[in-house]
Amino acid sequence: MNELEFLKDFDLSLLYIALGLSLFFVSILASISLRRGKSSDATQEKETTQEKLSNDLISQSEIEEIKFPLEQIEEVLNLEIEKEIAPVAASVPIKETKSKTDSSLFERLKNTSFKFTNSLKLLSNKKNELADTYLDLEELLIEADVGVNTSGKLITLLKDSLNSTESDKSTTAIKSNLKEIVKKILQSDTDPEIEPEKVNGLPKIVLVVGVNGAGKTTTIGKLAFQFRAQGANVLVAACDTFRAAASDQLKVWVERAGAELEAGADGEKPSTVAFRAVTRAKNEGFDILLIDTAGRLHTKQNLMQELGAVTKIISRECENAPHETILVVDGSSGQNALHQAKEFNEVTTLTGIIITKLDGTPRGGVVIGIKNELNIPIRYIGLGESTADLRIFDATEFTDALFYTEEREEINYLRVND
Repeated sequence: MNELEFLKDFDLSLLYIALGLSLFFVSILASISLRRGKSSDATQEKETTQEKLSNDLISQSEIEEIKFPLEQIEEVLNLEIEKEIAPVAASVPIKETKSKTDSSLFERLKNTSFKFTNSLKLLSNKKNELADTYLDLEELLIEADVGVNTSGKLITLLKDSLNSTESDKSTTAIKSNLKEIVKKILQSDTDPEIEPEKVNGLPKIVLVVGVNGAGKTTTIGKLAFQFRAQGANVLVAACDTFRAAASDQLKVWVERAGAELEAGADGEKPSTVAFRAVTRAKNEGFDILLIDTAGRLHTKQNLMQELGAVTKIISRECENAPHETILVVDGSSGQNALHQAKEFNEVTTLTGIIITKLDGTPRGGVVIGIKNELNIPIRYIGLGESTADLRIFDATEFTDALFYTEEREEINYLRVND
């Protein structure tokens, strides 16, 4: 190879190398540029995403604030603020505290309702002669604490009712007739609600009696709370001076209600405290005076003497007083509540009865027995711890809850036979 050809081949080699290097560097630069572009786009996209997210969060927050204000959140979660916790001044208007559970009347009486509704269903499966069915039904009523005398009366009235109609003796007919009979017994001409208003310009005086443990003091506190919620000026007299710390317990309830308390020293005569309370109620213009009495029931004689002295003072200081004498009994005690009602009715003139602790007990049938045997109006029933759980008694609502049955319940018929 001559020198000219060698130089020619060498120049071509250099040219190829230069072109290769140029392509290499161009590809590197293009790659770097592409990466920078992607990074910039990613950064921009990230910033845009964060901006959108921020905007979404603000928008969502605004929506949530509008959709779920504090009051609705408390309602949804059923977080009721107990206004009973802090003492309220007597001059400050107060609102009635709602029940935390605020369930239907049936839910509170379902254990007693089971005795009636489910027992009738069991009877329908026995296919007994109707005479045997009556006996079984009477036994079930007694087990529900209706009482022997009242259970017998219900069966007698039921027989008369069914015999006076057509030959339908089905479970539905028996239940329907029994329900109407119970409702009629529970009804009263007296308005069950105690109105917290003056009588002839003087304070209405309500004497509250009952044994210790029946919920008497708690009931007085709840009544005071409800009366204050209606705008009444309420004075409570702590005349149970024999039970240790009775006045202190009542004081707590009275302060929660925003009412006023007239208390006596331990061992002081109840009649003395009652005198001061009546005098104060008249002088200071209270609308209603609630008087708590001793809950001892050792002998009728002692009880009569004690209540007699208090009543004498009240009637002397205020004409036609007490305007109400209310007995508080524990519904969960069954027939013992009926016994107490009879005892108190013998030593004082009762104008109404409040039956407490009916929630969760299967002994709610005692309400029927008390009303039937004493014929004294049921004024309120206690269904829980909240102030709203002391409810005005409604015979129709109570009976409906007592005989509650799901609509899907299959109707089974008893043997049609007189």
